Amino acid sequence: MPITQVGAMTFSTVNEFSAGPTTINRPTGVVQGDLVVVVFKSQTGQAGDPTMGDGFTRLILSTPTAVFYKLTGASEPSSWSISHSADYRGAAAVAFRGVSLLSPVDASAYTASAGTFPGVTSTRSGVQLALATKNAGDFVPIMGYPAGYTGAGSGQAGGILLAAAFVARAIGTHPGGNFTDAGSGFGASVFLADANAVPNAPTLAYPTGNVTIDRNLLLRFTWNFSDPDPGDTQSKYDIQYRLVGAAPWTGPFTGVTAFSFHDSGPGTFAAGAWEWQIRTYDSLGAVGPYSASAFFTAGSPPAGPTVTAPVNGSTLSTASTTLVWSSPTQDAYQVRKVADAAGVADTATVYFDTGTVEQASVRSHPLTFPVNTQYEHLQVRVRTSGLWSAWASTRVLVSFTPPASPTLTVTPVSSTGSLNVAIVQPPITTNLVTNSSFEVNTTGWTTTGANLNGNGTLTRSTVRAFSGSASGRFEATTTAVGYNGVRHDAPVTAGTTYTVSAYVYLETLGGSDMVLTLLTWFNSAGASLAAVTAGAAGRTAVLGAWVRLTQTGVAPAGAVSVACQVRNETAGLTIFHVDAAQFETGSTATTYTGGATPAALSADLWRRESSTGNGIRVAAGLLPAATYIDRTVASGQVYEYRAVSFAANGASATSAWTP
Repeated sequence: MPITQVGAMTFSTVNEFSAGPTTINRPTGVVQGDLVVVVFKSQTGQAGDPTMGDGFTRLILSTPTAVFYKLTGASEPSSWSISHSADYRGAAAVAFRGVSLLSPVDASAYTASAGTFPGVTSTRSGVQLALATKNAGDFVPIMGYPAGYTGAGSGQAGGILLAAAFVARAIGTHPGGNFTDAGSGFGASVFLADANAVPNAPTLAYPTGNVTIDRNLLLRFTWNFSDPDPGDTQSKYDIQYRLVGAAPWTGPFTGVTAFSFHDSGPGTFAAGAWEWQIRTYDSLGAVGPYSASAFFTAGSPPAGPTVTAPVNGSTLSTASTTLVWSSPTQDAYQVRKVADAAGVADTATVYFDTGTVEQASVRSHPLTFPVNTQYEHLQVRVRTSGLWSAWASTRVLVSFTPPASPTLTVTPVSSTGSLNVAIVQPPITTNLVTNSSFEVNTTGWTTTGANLNGNGTLTRSTVRAFSGSASGRFEATTTAVGYNGVRHDAPVTAGTTYTVSAYVYLETLGGSDMVLTLLTWFNSAGASLAAVTAGAAGRTAVLGAWVRLTQTGVAPAGAVSVACQVRNETAGLTIFHVDAAQFETGSTATTYTGGATPAALSADLWRRESSTGNGIRVAAGLLPAATYIDRTVASGQVYEYRAVSFAANGASATSAWTP
């Protein structure tokens, strides 16, 4: 309730020249729990340290002025005495109702300057009580109240002028002010705090609503503190809980903190249905009622599912798969794809997540892979009776071959006002290098050199890669013998033209060395027939960048195999990486592919009217080499087209926009 004044301000009535105690009457209407504030002043400054009995507390002493206060009891005398040792003195008493019974005075400040009272900062709401005293020697009968304040009383006693006024305030910093006609004298601000209400029953936040919790994990109880007093805070709490229907309560357990949570360790709660309650204390220690009960169920999570497909460590040669698992029971599942970090699931990088799927009977989920040549972890967990299992995981290498990128030919047809867009699919490329990107190991590759098997080491490296996440790293270990490098053998047909290509990254280069590609042909007896010397396109001395080297040659008569080599030219201590190696028929190095390029089964056609943006899809599901007649074009408008081809393995390839 708001703070209000009780009765009228009373003034002392004594002979101002006597040295005895000063008596002040109790304001009319004062009852138990009201706050009485007494202000005393002597004119000559001889009051010493004035004191009061009857349970009064001296709040301010600024000789010759003092301020006292008390919360009244059940039986108060009709007057109180102030002991002192001076003449020319006076006192006044003012009473208020509705103040805090625990901490009635929140703050105070004073000054000896000309009836000016200072500002004050409050931590609670209430009223700012302004007080002023002065000698009556200049014969001013009373002092006027400050603007905006309610007058509590202003008068004269024993040659002393005394005045009080008050105004309601919220929490915060509040300004001072002036009493009018005050002259020289004393001023004070005393902030009276509103009556402290006990906290409301807190609102329970978690666990509630019969939620199921894992009894093997730490359980954090949370709630929201509530108090009728604006700005009040929690200082303590009590929590109690029990199995539903059981008695008595376990607890209460007390926490002395402003934080609205309580932690119970793993294994605290036996399996079953539980209820819990909280009560809180405010900043002054007043305790509120217990909350109503909230309910939860303690249990243990189900066993994790078993992934049956795809097999852990397998390679996915298509752009899609189906994750399959088994679990005895489930009422929901969740599937996600996460990154790989040196063979371990990196759950901070999530490529895909189904969220909770409410299905009790389903034990599979389809997945697609927009990114090729990388390891991924496919994970699934199941929920039973509100609790989730641990994640089950399988690690796969996504390594599928996309179709070749199509090309487009656009022909205007003036007679029909249309554009004929022909989709052209390039020939299918087969890469004869069986381990072209070192994604798993170095199988199929060996070291080679002038000294038989060469002087160097070949390792799979994930430090850098042109395609996927790995490359082959070769390090020459001696300069005593000639060239050194790596080779991959493949079958050939005599008289056929072949092209080898590989991306090479020079880490270091010994002296004037360089790295080149070379084709060496062999007959059925394993004897060397000839070698194709590397031209300009098959050599590099560029450090710190991926360079594609290519070399073309015709298999001579009697040739049945070839050694595709990547090596240095001299005996330098050169270190290089090789990746995306390709050996194919023909005289041109086509776009790198990890294996046989799959045939396109269908194509979509897109169109745009400016050189930016993705445009719109004008046709879907076309035959891979179809001609589309676009009759929705406008005369004079420039259009660009591109095609997207789709293979049976779910992979796709996109053409460039037509100019």
